[in-house]
Amino acid sequence: MLRRFVSLTLTFSFFLLVLSSVVLYVVPEGRVAYWSDWTMLSFSKEQWGAMHITGGLLFLLFSFWHVFLKIRPLKAYVTGRHGPVALFGAVLTCALCYAATLEGWQPTRFVLDLNQSIKVRQKQEHGTPPYGHAEKSSLSAFCSFLWLDGKLVEEGLKAQGLEGIEPGRTLEDMAAENGLSPASFYRRILQIPGVEPAPAGQGRGRRALMQ
Repeated sequence: MLRRFVSLTLTFSFFLLVLSSVVLYVVPEGRVAYWSDWTMLSFSKEQWGAMHITGGLLFLLFSFWHVFLKIRPLKAYVTGRHGPVALFGAVLTCALCYAATLEGWQPTRFVLDLNQSIKVRQKQEHGTPPYGHAEKSSLSAFCSFLWLDGKLVEEGLKAQGLEGIEPGRTLEDMAAENGLSPASFYRRILQIPGVEPAPAGQGRGRRALMQ
C-alpha cells in the first residue's frame, strides 16, 4: 500500500511539475505579464510560479521517499555487471547537459534561443509598460510620470463610461473593476482627445515622483 501511494504521488507530481515547467517556459516576462494581466488556464504568472515551487518540493520529497523504498534495486543497478558503466553514463549525461547550457552548445542553445524568441513575440503582442510595475502606480502618479494632465485623463476615462476612476487608486485596481488589463486601460487613456504621452525615456522618473 505504501509503495503504491509513494509511486502514484510521485507520478502525478511529476506530470504537474512538467505542466508548470512548460507554462513558465512560455510565460511573458514579469513586467509584460503583469501589464497585460496574462493568465494561462485562469492562473496568473505568480500563481504558476508558486505552484511550480511547491510542486517541485512535493516531487523532491517523494523522490527521496521513493529512493529510500527502492534502495536495494538501486544498489543493484550500481553494483551489478554493467553498474559502473551505467553510473558513469548517467553522471556524464547530466554533466554534459549543464556544460552545454553554460557554454552555449547545441541543442541546449536552441532551447534557450526559442525561449527568448517567445518572450520577444509576447512583448510585441501584449506591449510593455512605460516603466516597471506601472500598474501599481496611482492614476495621479502615472500621469505625472508621463507628463499627462491628470484632470483631463480622469474626466476622459469617466466620459468613456469607466467606473471607480480616482486619482489615488492604482491602474491595476481600476482596470480590474472595469474588466480590463492595465495595458487595455492605458490604451483607453491614449484614446482621450488631447492626451499625448511623453516620448520614450522622457518620463519624470521614480525619484522625481517621490519628491
